Amino acid sequence: MSATDERVEPRVSASTLLERQRRAFIAAGPPSVALRRNRIDRLMALVLDNTDAFVDAMATDFGTRSRAASLFTEVVGIIPVIEHTRSHVPQWMKSTKLMRAARAAGFRAEVEPAPLGVVGIIGPWNFPLNLVVLPASAAFAAGNRVMIKMSEVTSHTAELMAELA
Repeated sequence: MSATDERVEPRVSASTLLERQRRAFIAAGPPSVALRRNRIDRLMALVLDNTDAFVDAMATDFGTRSRAASLFTEVVGIIPVIEHTRSHVPQWMKSTKLMRAARAAGFRAEVEPAPLGVVGIIGPWNFPLNLVVLPASAAFAAGNRVMIKMSEVTSHTAELMAELA
């Protein structure tokens, strides 16, 4: 599930992908609430539709971690957080007025949330799905595009993510 909604050739350099993502972000502009939620939904579907495959890949990567531990920490535990993120997208997109004292003096100050563009996520080895998917859902909620680099220590999980993404 690349943020450009295209399949990515496996041998394209990271700098080429980053440049493509930047151009796509600039061309499309900040995404709507619906598009942000759609990206979060697709990310959650990627995890839920492939739960067994992810658990198997992590079992191969870790060797000693139980399937139940991987299922709970990497899948079951993250779904409520993703749902919470999804439900708060409209609220988080609203501007926030600041400094009552400044307003009393006739000034106006607001914080206008705006996406950064392309966000890089470097996944650790110990929770390879959890600590990649949760930041990705937050980045999508903020209106960003995402590039993920999974840990080489969890190579089977990384390969599966690359195949599915």
